[in-house]
Amino acid sequence: MAEGGRSERDHDLALATIPDTMSEIASAVKAGGRLVSLVGPPDAGMLIDLGLPTLAAIPLGFILSRRARAEARQREVSYQSLYVRADGERLQKLCSRLEAGQIRPNVDKVYALDQASEALDYVQSGSASGKVVLQIH
Repeated sequence: MAEGGRSERDHDLALATIPDTMSEIASAVKAGGRLVSLVGPPDAGMLIDLGLPTLAAIPLGFILSRRARAEARQREVSYQSLYVRADGERLQKLCSRLEAGQIRPNVDKVYALDQASEALDYVQSGSASGKVVLQIH
């Protein structure tokens, strides 16, 4: 059990945003959940979204994401890569869902901007169980 009585694998979905952390992040996802990576190898869906013809994207995505998918499968989670591009309309929809409480970020601690050094120390200590936020106003 992690701090606060939460099990290590209690998340339905995890978003990998830092290279070489997919294994650690996947370990937080419960069986049947999903690991989405912004930094891992592309899968076929991502290659198709980027405009590659389907007949080329499927085998290429299969080859490129083979190791990531195998690791996810060992942990009984699915793997998906995601390419992020600027899209104001989608960002507005996301903000609306956040404001409506449909999406709840896992925030561990909030620090004032002048406490950035303390926030960084906390993150580097490995104690954070969620996002560490710097508040700018």
